[in-house]
Amino acid sequence: MDKNMGKRKLVIHIGDPKTGSTSIQDALALDLIKYCDEPPFYNSRLAHNFLPKVVKSFIHGSEDEKSTSEKRLKTFFQEIRTSANPACVISAELFSEVSPGDLKLVLEQFLPLEEFEIKVICYIRPHADWIVATFGESLKIGNFQGNIEQFCESRLTSERIFPYAKRLKSWKGTFGSDFVLRPFQRSKLIGNSVVTDFAVTAFGSDDLSISDKVENGKSNTSLGLEDLVRLSYIHRELGKRTWIFHHHVGWEFHRVVDVLTASNGISPSKKTKVMMHESLAQKVRDRFYEDALETDSLFFKGEEFLVKSLNESIEKSCAEMQLVSLDAHFCDSEIRSLQILANVLSSSFQKKSKTWVNHFEDARVETRDFLFNSESGVGGRAGV
Repeated sequence: MDKNMGKRKLVIHIGDPKTGSTSIQDALALDLIKYCDEPPFYNSRLAHNFLPKVVKSFIHGSEDEKSTSEKRLKTFFQEIRTSANPACVISAELFSEVSPGDLKLVLEQFLPLEEFEIKVICYIRPHADWIVATFGESLKIGNFQGNIEQFCESRLTSERIFPYAKRLKSWKGTFGSDFVLRPFQRSKLIGNSVVTDFAVTAFGSDDLSISDKVENGKSNTSLGLEDLVRLSYIHRELGKRTWIFHHHVGWEFHRVVDVLTASNGISPSKKTKVMMHESLAQKVRDRFYEDALETDSLFFKGEEFLVKSLNESIEKSCAEMQLVSLDAHFCDSEIRSLQILANVLSSSFQKKSKTWVNHFEDARVETRDFLFNSESGVGGRAGV
């Protein structure tokens, strides 16, 4: 393909959360995807998750917020405009919570859209699977305390994610054929890989190459229930701090677990998969069945991807609700060790939380680079 002919590609990956976004973003940041022999322009070392908030502030904020947001948007999109790459990618799973109309207004104001071939890509996970994955992630980053039933009661009253059909129709209505919805289920992904699926969906199979290193790193693999209980207790003992601080503490915990497992073969003595119990799975199926039916009809040619998954979620459920208390999983001596550790961490983090956040982010990037670039995906201790 002649890179001087035709429009440049602008791919906007909007999530959803818990649909392999970290794997896609890591591959982009590490230049593991190439289109026309060049990596897509991707101006972030992690994600663009600051951008949805900036878009909201620019459209709906105060005059001061709009002014500040305008400067950030001008800088961000100027980098895209002036890049020489035949393709550019924006990836922020938090765009799932942004009005598609707001995003389109920003694109129209800050980019010469006639110069770009735009594609908006979204992945969705079956309802019950998304709830289970998001429950685990919420325990990890410290924005929820409690069991999965309490999580459903407190979090599923908003319409930020569900119903799928209403939200996705809005994106389709705004971007038309430029909007592409993909199912996040391994058997339905091209090459059984979300990175491969994203790359082919974004750029087509011609003039595309994906590094073998994609298979080395494992991005944001799920923690087991026992580690999530440990981490949830640590968050609670750390007390009220900024959400971004708790977010990075959770990621640092996860990073250390991954490095210990990868570098020394040290795996948890017990790793229980987070699951939904049967009575809750039945409630979730009943609540979201019509949404699943409509979404399947609109976007998946009626193949019952979501409907089938809802029915299967009951078969995959456990009999009783999983407990998230320390004494349900650990002996007295380990509980005491956790209590000591949590108090040491709490006193250590009293000041300079912003510096700690930067440190945790740097460590995450350093470890990610190490894991992806080692030939076998394992090796030294990488900061542990």
